Amino acid sequence: MSKQPARLAGGDTIQPPEWMAVSYNRFNIATIHNGKIHKLTNSNRDFKPVSSPDGKFLVFFRVMTYGDGSFETWRTALCVIGFDGSNFRQLTSGKYVDYNPTFMRDGTNRIVFNRYNQYGKRNAQIFLTTISGSPGSEQKVSHPTEPSYEWVYTSLKDGRLFVHRHWKVYLLTINPGGLGTYEEVAMPTTNYFHKANISPSETKITYMFDNDDDGATYNDAQIAWAKLDVKGLRVYDQVLITDKNLDTIEEYPKWNADGTIIYYDSNKAGAGGTLHQVFAYRLADGMEKNISVNQNENYQFPSVRGIPK
Repeated sequence: MSKQPARLAGGDTIQPPEWMAVSYNRFNIATIHNGKIHKLTNSNRDFKPVSSPDGKFLVFFRVMTYGDGSFETWRTALCVIGFDGSNFRQLTSGKYVDYNPTFMRDGTNRIVFNRYNQYGKRNAQIFLTTISGSPGSEQKVSHPTEPSYEWVYTSLKDGRLFVHRHWKVYLLTINPGGLGTYEEVAMPTTNYFHKANISPSETKITYMFDNDDDGATYNDAQIAWAKLDVKGLRVYDQVLITDKNLDTIEEYPKWNADGTIIYYDSNKAGAGGTLHQVFAYRLADGMEKNISVNQNENYQFPSVRGIPK
């Protein structure tokens, strides 16, 4: 694997996207348009917005209860809201640990998400719902008879999901309520990875490369990208674009529209590690820039309008 040194860019050499959604100031959903913040929710419990392919909606999860504070004891609900702040709806009951939703890229506006810890610790199942869904209408798309750790990250335009299952990687052709088809994908490393996002061209992928193989710890992870061969079922030529620095966190990478820039959030901006900001990294030359509107406020989990993960 290779390493490109990231460096801070001066001036306006990297422009932010016209529209971006974030979790803002721990934690509300907001959009950023031409340098202005538009706050959409006020719960202080809303995480990880992701845009629909048509740019009309955002899906995210809301923490209903924090339990004892550990992720396994949270109870969350999937929610959807219009990019303009209208049409808020709760899609799941809030009785489970429903995490990290994304819209599928096949034009159906279907939403896939992960239900964690329903059958015990380190167990997860993938479910499917829609923007018009209601609690209880979601369908399981994970293996119907073999509960395990199965996690969806991103998808392809043909409807296949990019998933972890039994710590291997697959493209899953779903069969809601039944057994789908799993095609194993070869990865460039045996290290664990997470938060994967396929580029809009479906020729590249970005993810968090995990140095200690423990997905619960983020300070050892580095942002990586690699080439993706969908037909050949392989990911190859991995490049690490952030340094391994145990004092900082770099997380949740996303693509721009043409696959030339990776956005991610990090606490390396300062304030003793309590302040997260959004950074843009340009693949062509390794140039990096903090693109946060106000560099004294928190911005996490960036999502470009019209580009689901």
